[in-house]
Amino acid sequence: MSKKKKINLAISIAQVVVQALILYNTYQQYKYSKKY
Repeated sequence: MSKKKKINLAISIAQVVVQALILYNTYQQYKYSKKY
C-alpha cells in the first residue's frame, strides 16, 4: 500500500468518525431537549 493510499484511507476514516460524532451529539441534544 502506497503512502498516498494510506493517507487517503486515514482521511476517509477520520471523516466517518467526525460524522458519527456529529450525529451522536445531535442525538444527545435532541434527547436532552425532549426531556424539558
